[in-house]
Amino acid sequence: MNLPSTPFAFLWYYVKAFKWRFLCLLAFVLMWALNEALFPYFIKLLVDGVTHADPSASLWESFRSPIIGITCSWILMETAMRLFGFIEIYLFPSFKAKMREDTFDWVKEQSFNYFTSNLAGSIGTKIAHIPESSERIVQNVIWHIVAICLVFISSLVVIAQVSLIFTFLIVGWCMIHMGITAYYNDEIVQKNSAHYEALAKLNGETIDIVSNAFSMKL
Repeated sequence: MNLPSTPFAFLWYYVKAFKWRFLCLLAFVLMWALNEALFPYFIKLLVDGVTHADPSASLWESFRSPIIGITCSWILMETAMRLFGFIEIYLFPSFKAKMREDTFDWVKEQSFNYFTSNLAGSIGTKIAHIPESSERIVQNVIWHIVAICLVFISSLVVIAQVSLIFTFLIVGWCMIHMGITAYYNDEIVQKNSAHYEALAKLNGETIDIVSNAFSMKL
């Protein structure tokens, strides 16, 4: 069995296998992002309605638009999050199961030299951890990249209507933050890779030593 050799291609291979479910998740995240941007705006309209209320008008006439907007925004968010959780429950177990089975099948096809040069416990640890790590990566992409970017862009549009100076300050802060993150990104990746390899090796040695000790006693 041939599997992609790079991390991004490997992850993309399995995301494409469940593309419609992931697209649904992204659609619900978009709905959540719209709520995060619109809810404060409707609160602003409500405060403006209190400040500039017409004494001769009824309360409903003064607050009708923001109240309807807040209600619709809340319903939108609740519906999106419930549907997101419903699809997530069915998606990620299947996503991880397919990845784990394919990885195990790929390992079984390797030559004898592969097993002599790698600890059996280390191989088992990596097979078990790859699906879990892949799920965390996908969740981070959905919530920490896609969702945050959508909220950031939509919020900038709303804030720009109030203060352009404050909008430019937020954009400048974001650029500085992204620059610092990009500067240290390679070092972070290297340290995480070294940590994971050391952890897999330690688990592999522990499992192999215990297995050998039990075999000798038997």
